[in-house]
Amino acid sequence: MNIEELVTSYLKNGYGIIDAESKVCQDIILLKIANSKFSKNITIKGRSSNA
Repeated sequence: MNIEELVTSYLKNGYGIIDAESKVCQDIILLKIANSKFSKNITIKGRSSNA
């Protein structure tokens, strides 16, 4: 699955274009971190987009 297909799948699930693109970017970054040697030594902080 490529990035465009991922965005399209989120759009079909009711996300707006900006949120769908943002979610795909977040998914990619988190996957890269999870597969790196830093996966046990990192903390992700943030706030909900609903706040």
